[in-house]
Amino acid sequence: MRHHLLSWIVSIMLSAVTMSGYAQSSGFEKLDEWTKIWKEGQRTYFGYPCNQQSPLHDFYRWYVATGMDQVNLNNAGDPMTDHPWNMSSQAFEREVIEFFAPLYGYDKKDVWGIVTHSGTDGNNHGIYFGANVLFNTTGKKPVVYVSDEAHYSNMRLCDLQNLDLKLIKSDPMGRMIPEALEAALDTTRPALVVYAMGSTFKGAIDDMQALNAVLAKHPSMPVYRHVDAALFGGYLPFTKHQKMVSSKDQHFESIAISGHKFFGIDSPSGLFLCTREVYDNQNNYNVTYLNSNMKMINCSRDAVQPLKFWWLIQRVGYDQWCQQAEQMMACAAYLQSELQKIGWPCWRNEYSNTVFFRRPSPEICSKYNLALGFDRGFGGELAHVVVMQHVTKEKIDPFVASLRQETEAAILTMCQTMVERYPAATLQDLYKTCYQDFFGAEHLITDTAAVRQYLHSELAELPKEDVLPISEPTGYRHRFQRMNLRAVQEGTMTEEDLLRAFFEAGHTEPVGISWQDEWSRIERIALDVHPAWKNKSIQRDLNKAAQQKAAVRHSNAFRKAYNPHYRIIRK
Repeated sequence: MRHHLLSWIVSIMLSAVTMSGYAQSSGFEKLDEWTKIWKEGQRTYFGYPCNQQSPLHDFYRWYVATGMDQVNLNNAGDPMTDHPWNMSSQAFEREVIEFFAPLYGYDKKDVWGIVTHSGTDGNNHGIYFGANVLFNTTGKKPVVYVSDEAHYSNMRLCDLQNLDLKLIKSDPMGRMIPEALEAALDTTRPALVVYAMGSTFKGAIDDMQALNAVLAKHPSMPVYRHVDAALFGGYLPFTKHQKMVSSKDQHFESIAISGHKFFGIDSPSGLFLCTREVYDNQNNYNVTYLNSNMKMINCSRDAVQPLKFWWLIQRVGYDQWCQQAEQMMACAAYLQSELQKIGWPCWRNEYSNTVFFRRPSPEICSKYNLALGFDRGFGGELAHVVVMQHVTKEKIDPFVASLRQETEAAILTMCQTMVERYPAATLQDLYKTCYQDFFGAEHLITDTAAVRQYLHSELAELPKEDVLPISEPTGYRHRFQRMNLRAVQEGTMTEEDLLRAFFEAGHTEPVGISWQDEWSRIERIALDVHPAWKNKSIQRDLNKAAQQKAAVRHSNAFRKAYNPHYRIIRK
């Protein structure tokens, strides 16, 4: 009687939704408040790779209605045997593995796998299985090679398993550099290489064919390849790029995929697949009371997650996953295109659903739950959007609009500040600070010896007083700053320190848009702010300079009024 009453109550709770879109109260204020925060945040959950359109509502309805919520399930043991434990969901788990096996290039008759607790659990098995295969066949512990932009769990797992690790340098977009791998190889020991199928922040895919070609140069060196495909391994099998995650085409031994990312399972889970040969080369642990050879790491394993995977195969299935993957890729391309239209610096790797870009204000980062990153090569502070199924064009448009408003507000503030601080400034001086903000000091450094001599001479003739601040940011992006030479005169920094900082500012990073488009937008807002800057001759000359990416001097009026002496350095 109690069970039927509980099932009825939960069923009512699942179906009863208030006008605000939240389920009825739990009776606990703290829990209700937490639920409200999550449901509101879910609408703009852009920064992390979780499908927020979980299709498991009917699963939970069935789960409660059948009384399975009253059963303590456990999948301890090997699900790939012909005699799975009756009091488990291992039979369903095996069906899940056999459904996904061909999608990752494995033969159903030659695959071994489990449903894991998470992507990290899958990587743990991949590294553990790989290390065992290599040690059991050679008697030597391997060296693990991982990209420096791969998920941190791979590094932590090598520490956990006491394995020697070499981090391999990645290129600016986050892909392991084949030449760097070749230089790092210790050919006297087996190599366990972890390939990133979607790096954490930039969404980069290691070029497995190029990296395999490096490994092939050393045929006497035993190799095991594991693929960390937590996110990309979810959607790529359902696109025309399926071969990129195929063991037959890419020649990897094992792969780990997350279930809570593309597939939308509502708590951490995943898949781990390898060949039977890999599994057979693991250390034996015959456990009598489980009537099983426990070669996997875990004893107790979740029995509900395999049921969720199985349910999704039946209710969603291949065709809908293909549609979802296509939508994600189209929306990722749309987001990148829309950001480029408003001049917001952004980048995306090929085949990736991750768009990373210049970091917006803390308010926007918080509202859209953006993941934050930093890379000097792309201008410093970054954020990214991982375009999952719930990140649609209808949600992208207001996000881009908020960035457009932020950009225009920043340009407006810059113009107003210049008018207030430097009344004698002209449109030419605005062009100059924005040009410096865009290009840094690169255009000024052609001969380092001459640059050094010129600075020394300028310092010798520097007036003792001027009206300019010690430092001020360039443009509206504030990527660099103007450092007044008075800082050297007053002892704030040495001449050598200033030169070093100036040279560093000459190594500029990509902004992601053309200077001509950037200046066109700035000019439009500037002339609205300060109509006195309108001058057809100057405007024509500046537009020509923008087309040619040319620098300009300060206006005569600015130099006469403020006598500027500074160098461009990084913030």
